[in-house]
Parts: sequence; C-alpha cells; structure tokens
Amino acid sequence: MTEILKLKKTILEKGYIKNFVFLESVNSTNTYTKENIHTDDSLIITFNQTAGRGRFERVWISEPFKNLTFTLVKFFEAGFKNYSLINFYATYIIASSLKSVLPAGNNVSVKWPNDILLNNKKIAGILLETVQSDKKDKSLKFIIGIGMNLNQTCFRENFIYPATSVYNETGKSIDISDFLPVIITNFYENIDLIEKPDILIRKWKSFCMIIGKEISFKKELNSKPVTGRVVDVDSDGSIIIDVKGEKMKYYTGEISFIF
Repeated sequence: MTEILKLKKTILEKGYIKNFVFLESVNSTNTYTKENIHTDDSLIITFNQTAGRGRFERVWISEPFKNLTFTLVKFFEAGFKNYSLINFYATYIIASSLKSVLPAGNNVSVKWPNDILLNNKKIAGILLETVQSDKKDKSLKFIIGIGMNLNQTCFRENFIYPATSVYNETGKSIDISDFLPVIITNFYENIDLIEKPDILIRKWKSFCMIIGKEISFKKELNSKPVTGRVVDVDSDGSIIIDVKGEKMKYYTGEISFIF
C-alpha cells in the first residue's frame, strides 16, 4: 500500500489527473471504467487484472504484480473529428516513453495500428473504447486501456505474436511508481498533437516497422486475408497497401508479417 500511496501522490502532484483510482483486483480496468467512472482525466490502475481485453475481444494476460495495467479517461467535445488518431497518439506516447527509460541498443517499434514491440516482440497493447459521456454538452468519453509487460518472465507460447517484457529483454526491472508518471506527463504535455495529424503520424512513423514490408492483412478477424506490400500510413491513420499493383486503403483491420 505504501507503493500505491507514493504513486498516487506523485501522479496527483503533476496536476494532470483529477481522479486516481486504485483497484486491488479487477477483471478489466476498461470494463470497470465504463461502468463506474464519469470524471474527465481519471486514472484507473490495478496490479491484478484478471480478464484483460485486447482488440477483437482477445484476452490480455498479465501476471499479477508484475506489469502495468491501467486506463485513462479523456473527454473530448462533441464534434471532435480526430478521434481515430487518439489510438495512434496513445501508441506513440507509450513507445516514446518506453524508449526513454531503456538502455541503448533496444529497439522499440510499433505495428499498425496500436501494438508496441520491443526487439520485434510484443510488449504492450492499447484498447480504445468510446462512450457518450453523461455531460449535458454530449462530449465523448474516451477510455484508453493500456497493458505493458514490465517484469513478467514467463509467457504462453501460443500467442499470435511472440510476447516479451522489459525484464526479459534487458534484465532490468522497471519500478511502476517511477515509470507511470513518465507516461502520464508525456501524454498530457503532448496532447496538442491530436490536433496536428501530419506531425502526429510522422512521429508515430518514426517508430513504425511495417512500411515497405510484405504483410498479410485481414479487414475483420474472420475475413479472408489478402497479401501485399505496405506503402504508407496516411495522416488519418489509414494504412495503404499495394495489393497486386492496386493501392488499397484501410482504416481498421489486422496485419501479420510474411517471413
């Protein structure tokens, strides 16, 4: 509990977070947030998430007391048009924050749209959900769920993409009380990037490892895959794939690499 009090004090002193919620155990911080949290700039964190969720309702498995599992709540005004870029913004912030605390020689990269990799293995993921807020101004409530493997050492082998942790790659343990404030500060100090799509995507692409690569793409989880070469990621977050000489543009989907 001393660690949590220290973390709460540090986070609140930054002045960005208005509502700090620590849960000893919860099925999913995103699920809890949707049902219980209605305050802008809220941070919900647990060290024991028992049924974390990822994209396409996949399970996010996190060993208790080893990793970082939290949700941020951010409200945007009704009519906000760059909502698709929040995913890319959060991904960029996590990738850049991680890079800032790692020893030199470790490769932090991103895979469209929101996977974060360390040395070509998945280390973090983001689940973005949107609900109408209870405010009279009909603003949108964005629920940004983030899971990052910090000090976990063992992972299941049947993941779609090989998983790793900071400890496994570097031998270095990460103190959540030190690292989470870095993420929160970076998130709020750079949030104007969401209103600057060209700059944001350029920064996101500085971590991108897929442009020019041959990939397999599924628009939906159970759809037939297509293969092609990634041409670019546009300023609206869409991916452009050359499929048999025709450039196709997609806003959602999943890619995997062809080795």
